[in-house]
Amino acid sequence: SGFGHFYVSNGTTNANVTGTTNLADGAWHHLVGSFESGVAARIYIDGSLQNSVATAITSVNVSTAPFTIAVKSDFASGFLNGSIDEVRVYSRALTSTEITSLYNFHLR
Repeated sequence: SGFGHFYVSNGTTNANVTGTTNLADGAWHHLVGSFESGVAARIYIDGSLQNSVATAITSVNVSTAPFTIAVKSDFASGFLNGSIDEVRVYSRALTSTEITSLYNFHLR
């Protein structure tokens, strides 16, 4: 599908959130997945919150739940057919204001 997904797992519990904008339109999009420990996983597309899911996950262990980009969570049914640019990983959940600012900054 052409919709953005953000998936967080601690190896036992999963949080999967899907955007509502079809990204398969030939245009660049700004996608942010945000994980707030014990609160929510959120997905932002082009600076706007599109969806969120509550989660009890408080930590992520990369030895049991590896960090990946542009691969489906089952590792078998497909990879991104497109380009990725300017990947960033933060040690905290960004606020919606920070995410919107990052999107607007890249529009210049």
